Amino acid sequence: RSSVALRTVDDLLDSSLDMFHFLEALRHRFHDGLANTFERWGRIVSRHPLKVLLASLTFFIGLFALNLFMTQEFRANYLWAPRSAPAYENWEFMKEYYGERNFLVLYARRPNGGNVLEEEPLKELMKAHKWTVSECSVDVEGRRLRWPDVCHQFKEADGCASQSFLGIWEYDVDKLDERKADILDDISWFHQRVATAELFAGGAEYTGSGDDEKIKSAEGVMLMWELEGVEGDSYAFEASWNAGIGAVVDPKVLDIAHVSPRSYDDETNRLVFGDMPLFGLGLIVILLYLVFSLGPITSLVHSRVLLGCASFLNMVIALGGGFGVASAFGVPLAPIAPLLPLIIAGVQVDSVIIMVDYLNAEPEKDPLEERIARSFRQAGPAILTTAITTVSAFAVGSSVDMPGVQFFCLFAASSFAVSAAAMFTFFLSLLVLDERRLRDGRVSFAPCIRVGAKPPAAADEAVPNVEATETVAAPKASASKDIGGSPAADAGATAVDLDATPTGPIGRMVAKYYAPALLRPAVSVGVVLVFLLVGGLSIASVPTLKLGMPDADILPDDSYVQHTLRVEQETFGGQRLQASVVVRNESFREHDVRQAIDLALDEMQGREYVTFAFDRWHVVYKKYLQQKASGVPKGDKFTSELQDFLDDYTQWQDDVVCESDDSCDAPVAGRYSLFYTKPQSGSAIDSINRRDQLERALERRGLMDSFVFHFTFLINGARIHCELRDIGAHRAQRMRARWSRAQCPLVHGAAWWPGHNRSARARARARSARQPSPRSSCAPATASSRCPRRRSSARAPTRSGSTSRSRTTTRPTAPTRCTPASTSSSASRARSTPPTGTAPGSRRHRRPTARRAMATSGCCERLVEEIAPRWPIDLISMTGATP
Repeated sequence: RSSVALRTVDDLLDSSLDMFHFLEALRHRFHDGLANTFERWGRIVSRHPLKVLLASLTFFIGLFALNLFMTQEFRANYLWAPRSAPAYENWEFMKEYYGERNFLVLYARRPNGGNVLEEEPLKELMKAHKWTVSECSVDVEGRRLRWPDVCHQFKEADGCASQSFLGIWEYDVDKLDERKADILDDISWFHQRVATAELFAGGAEYTGSGDDEKIKSAEGVMLMWELEGVEGDSYAFEASWNAGIGAVVDPKVLDIAHVSPRSYDDETNRLVFGDMPLFGLGLIVILLYLVFSLGPITSLVHSRVLLGCASFLNMVIALGGGFGVASAFGVPLAPIAPLLPLIIAGVQVDSVIIMVDYLNAEPEKDPLEERIARSFRQAGPAILTTAITTVSAFAVGSSVDMPGVQFFCLFAASSFAVSAAAMFTFFLSLLVLDERRLRDGRVSFAPCIRVGAKPPAAADEAVPNVEATETVAAPKASASKDIGGSPAADAGATAVDLDATPTGPIGRMVAKYYAPALLRPAVSVGVVLVFLLVGGLSIASVPTLKLGMPDADILPDDSYVQHTLRVEQETFGGQRLQASVVVRNESFREHDVRQAIDLALDEMQGREYVTFAFDRWHVVYKKYLQQKASGVPKGDKFTSELQDFLDDYTQWQDDVVCESDDSCDAPVAGRYSLFYTKPQSGSAIDSINRRDQLERALERRGLMDSFVFHFTFLINGARIHCELRDIGAHRAQRMRARWSRAQCPLVHGAAWWPGHNRSARARARARSARQPSPRSSCAPATASSRCPRRRSSARAPTRSGSTSRSRTTTRPTAPTRCTPASTSSSASRARSTPPTGTAPGSRRHRRPTARRAMATSGCCERLVEEIAPRWPIDLISMTGATP
């Protein structure tokens, strides 16, 4: 058995050796065939250099023309978000079902500090608002776009969704003049009745407490304008707004800072293209090195100045041709593409030196065709191997699921492929012509000038079918035989022996000093130990590396966004971003699903970085049903009237995805919004960790197909949506009102912000004139989900044991219908008790949301009677009650 096993092993070894010899013979055969091909090509080029040069130029100019199909892609969310990432898939879902909205954000504060809530600063802010909504414009493909063309509108509403405290004075400077003595009183009323001043004021100071709390001053204020979409017309409008808003406001009165989603794209692109002079300087340094390396610069004949410059022309051909090929296949140009010239220049310098070095190693007494053929036989496979490995590496890199990297790799792969083709045709032809110039004794940078007499033609140079300038005798003075060397000292110098001591300065330095020193045992051991030490320290420092970087580090130092980031931090305490919690593929008819959603959202609100959450549409819808005579349907009928609810209250249409345009009995998805604190590090990794924590709350409740989304989860760098001042726990309870999309014709919505939207007033009057809908006992114009909430000054214990002000909404003991204002004003002011089973100190009682007060205790007519006596503007006419 042992002998049989040994024979088997021996047979296997013999078979392996035979296979090895076969593969080795195949490799030699392939290598010889490749070398022979390059040798034959070298002979062809040496005989017809001008023809090859012109043919290659024609071909590469054709590739250049393909750049006419080039497109550009500078949007960060398209470039740096992996397509297979869950965040990208969620973004696609958001775009398809909810659309995309972004904000133009303006911060303002006094140049030297002080209260910004004064007449003069507010007038400057009104100028900024008027310019934005009326004067700012941009031309796009022959169309003149203004604010109404790009602003966000509700699905079935006419007019822009606006959100600004300047609506208190209807954006009218004259009305502000009339109330200039009561500016703080007006803002305090807004703070008490409509929405907390923390939403728009930074560094605010207050007097009083509870219902009597008034705003005393503020270091800064914030204005926001909501855009529809993040690309196309909106993207173009952002550029015009960013360019012009800074000149609208008097800098002596207000120090303004502004930002929009496009700001980061424009400023990072400016940073990249602003470094182009440095890239140019780097290319010049490479060019000088190449010119000095190819030949002695002090020699008029043996220096290769024009050849070195031509090698850079070869790089231009590679870039232009490679970009053209990629563009023809529809690959857009990414912002990091300008890095390619330096990479290609480095590889091409290596290839040029290899070709010239192999040519210089050939004996000069041989005919030029033989020298070119033999040198290219050795240099060609080396250059081809480099090209294949480089193109393969970038081709593999193009499979990365990140478009920015993918586009860069495709451009690089095509450029290196064209570069190799240019080396084998264009540059090789120039090398042949330069070698003819050298043998003809012509000046390197002026080939039309010959130094000395033309040497007689040598017999062995005669080659059939060669151009007239081809057969030239070799001068006795030889060219440099090594890249760092100099020409032979005397006229009788012959070919340099490669085994002899190098004659150039670089070669002599390496042979005389560097190599002997490196071969000493002590030095060799020391070098190995140093590299091991450096490698060990590098590996040990890996755990200390930090992923991501702050936004300020990716922007130019002189960027206006840098100023905006400083104002956010100094005046508003940092950034607050609005995230969307999307519940999909769930049955909203079932009570258990709605309860799971509530529990998950409650858990999210308990996170320390979640500032506050907006009202939940299904809770508001339930209140809507409670007001109707039929009450809340049981079981699967819960969503039977959801379509009617969305028709009456259009502000909720953005949050509910129905199965069709005519029916919403089985919603496809529902959205809930909350504000969270951006991590101080500014890193996308930290933002993603927070997203995972929030999504785990959904998973624990069985909502497995739901997700939490914001642009900070998609790319590295915040997409500014909304910034709020960093507030304490005692103020977070007041930030529940979603005042930006209010619909009450008096206090909220487009009619309450009437500065630029007359159609909104007309809609408000029309709604007031309408009869109550047959399907609802409350007229749509008077049953608003955004009427101001009543507040209680009761003190509720905080986590630390202290007390804080608690805001409670009015809750009637039973569903009521809208009644005339004369009979229900007292009821609208009535305080209600907490829901049954809820302790006064519980979270649910301490932290109600504004939308839960959806028309349960008062409609807009009641509100008119309550606030009209103290309101400085005639608001009654806005409801249609008077002409």
